[in-house]
Amino acid sequence: MVQSRIRNQHLTAINNDSKTNNVIEALHNRFQIMVGKYHPSLYTLLMELKKEQEDVQQMITEVDAGRRI
Repeated sequence: MVQSRIRNQHLTAINNDSKTNNVIEALHNRFQIMVGKYHPSLYTLLMELKKEQEDVQQMITEVDAGRRI
């Protein structure tokens, strides 16, 4: 069983696939910079998530209209 786990990581490196942890760390870092706090209040968190949702929706609209982002 250990060999298959090592082999899977090896194939991930060979195929230049992203590692889940790297993607999550990047998302966490971006969100922390956006919020500006390590431990935001629930209200601040919800307001920032709402802003993020609006930004993503705007990007989706622009992509659907043919604009490259």
